[in-house]
Amino acid sequence: MRLRHRLGRPALLGLVAILAAMAAAVSATAGSGAASDPIKLMVIAPVQTPIQNYPDAFTGAQAAADAINKRGGIKGRRIQILTCNTQSNANVAVACAREAVSENVAAVVGHISTLSTLEIPILAQAGIPDIGMQTSGNAIDWTNRYVFPFVGGSTAAYISIPFAMKKLGKQRFVITYQDVPSAATNAKLARNAARVAGLNVAAAFVLPGATTDFSPYVQKLREANADSVMMINSPGVSGGLIRAATAFGVRPLWSHNTGSIGEPEAAQIGAPSEGMLLGGIYPSFRDTSLPGIKRFVAEMTASGKASDEINLKPLGINSWVSVYAVAEAAKWIKGNTVNAATLTRAMRAQKKPVNLFGLVTWAPGVPGPAAFPRWGFVKEFFLTVKGGKIVSWGNQLPAVQPMRSMKYVR
Repeated sequence: MRLRHRLGRPALLGLVAILAAMAAAVSATAGSGAASDPIKLMVIAPVQTPIQNYPDAFTGAQAAADAINKRGGIKGRRIQILTCNTQSNANVAVACAREAVSENVAAVVGHISTLSTLEIPILAQAGIPDIGMQTSGNAIDWTNRYVFPFVGGSTAAYISIPFAMKKLGKQRFVITYQDVPSAATNAKLARNAARVAGLNVAAAFVLPGATTDFSPYVQKLREANADSVMMINSPGVSGGLIRAATAFGVRPLWSHNTGSIGEPEAAQIGAPSEGMLLGGIYPSFRDTSLPGIKRFVAEMTASGKASDEINLKPLGINSWVSVYAVAEAAKWIKGNTVNAATLTRAMRAQKKPVNLFGLVTWAPGVPGPAAFPRWGFVKEFFLTVKGGKIVSWGNQLPAVQPMRSMKYVR
């Protein structure tokens, strides 16, 4: 009553309006990065589609977030993991990217998609960094300035495998690839890598995703007299070709990437999968002699995600590392504001390499070779199937950093 008497009704209403505006401003500031708000991270990946299935991308990120949150989060803020299943559908993929924008996420993490040409431009326009992107073969994945990968995805596997085949003494290399643009890009890069490695490509052909009769393709392998075959195909199609070829007595050294062929897929293929050459972005989850893998498995177990081995595949490891990469990048930010803009600035300025659990070396501000400018550091591991388990190939094919050869592969 006293305030109303002294100010008068018009002045009081003006004061109320000012206080309301101040409250709104405080609320808006809180929503953009106050300590009470979570740091939102989104994982975009296809799950349970006819050609792709990466539930490990979701579970790995959640396990890392759970572990970091138990230790107080990032600068006192809890991490919230959002997930979006692209369903291997272009319209849904676009919707996933737009959801990341509308949710005001600080970053997309552990991203994998054959539709990244649709997703990344939307994220980049909104200034959202894509941390830990695992490419499926689209050039935008290793050229866009808002992509901050530390692994080469399936593309690095397909570039590295020809060099491994050459080292193993193979002479008649065949490439099969699916009828999608990213696979065609990978096939071209693989052919160029084989040329650089001095490995003869005896044949290269499209193996459509809808294939049910594999006998014509087995005949192509027979005519090429293939002693080694690399498949840039979905697991179901790859498995169909391997089983059919084995039944017809065609037994080359099969090769693939570990993002597509893990233990569940090897079990579906059966005995013909034994001894495959697999290019991988990380060691096997079974190699717990490595501290980083041991910690990953422990945190997946603590999060209740380790009971299904599909969650322990390389995409799970990558998403797990990606969330920790956000936590690391937050240390490079001056002040406590952690959002898309501050993370992007901090990562672009970071020139000194950091070691993430002994699994990856990451210096996001250091450019890679001209052909792959976002790949400053990429390591490739060679694994195989032994007794149904994914294990290291061994000393004959140690982990490599293939960037020197990649400079000549375009």
